[in-house]
Amino acid sequence: MDIRLAINGFFYDRPDTGSGQYLFELLAHLPPDVEPILITPERAPLNTQHSSRLTPHVSRPPIAHKNLAKLWFE
Repeated sequence: MDIRLAINGFFYDRPDTGSGQYLFELLAHLPPDVEPILITPERAPLNTQHSSRLTPHVSRPPIAHKNLAKLWFE
């Protein structure tokens, strides 16, 4: 892999949403020399379609309140 690309994976576990569909299409059309790094707020189950190319990274905010944690992640 020549290029490492960090991608916001907030909607990775929500493929039924528009943002989730966009994310899956983006991953499907990346060139082979790009290593996508999926940054998620929690451990999202990796879809087997992309798991061989993905490098997962979990970002855990130091905030317990759900809405504030989402804001911190974004």
